[in-house]
Amino acid sequence: ESEGAVDFQVAALRHLERCVPELPVPRVIASKAGKDLEWIIAADGTRHMVRLLSWIPGMPVSQCGPLTVQALRNVASFQAPLARGLRGFFHPHARHFVAWDIQRALLLEPGVQAWVADDAKSLCADLHARLKRDVLPRLPALRAQVVHGDGHADNLLRAGPRSDEIVGVIDFGDMVHAPLVQDLAVTLASFARHGEMSLG
Repeated sequence: ESEGAVDFQVAALRHLERCVPELPVPRVIASKAGKDLEWIIAADGTRHMVRLLSWIPGMPVSQCGPLTVQALRNVASFQAPLARGLRGFFHPHARHFVAWDIQRALLLEPGVQAWVADDAKSLCADLHARLKRDVLPRLPALRAQVVHGDGHADNLLRAGPRSDEIVGVIDFGDMVHAPLVQDLAVTLASFARHGEMSLG
């Protein structure tokens, strides 16, 4: 990752540490010199950026048992303070390119569509048309801020395989300045795709 992208992530985690210290997200651990980022020189002379983050205990939701309705409520209850915690935060790298950024709608790009099977293109044709016509033009008018943008079943952590409690979130590498609703869209799409909800 570029130095700007890593600095963006570190700055966001520091912001969350100040604004919502109770929120279980990775914490930046400074070097002995008091820096959040350090550089090392490899044997071949190349420079590498190094940062250290704390460990968040828990199990990815994707590796646990079926989701209950209560677990889904807890996901929402966790994501909301995360979004509120990022409100008011900005960074020069916040508008960088992220492939999964909905407002860029990469599936509409011919270069990306070239990699999609013809039957999948046919299935998505109506959706793409509506997305281009109805959704994308409206996104710029929506409330926007820096969003985590990656609250899916591999990044949200449960307390244990049968627990409904959400105990943390990891991976701040897809953060971007975007309409706030994108955070919700990513989470909903993830759990709809997993289709592992138990109503019992």
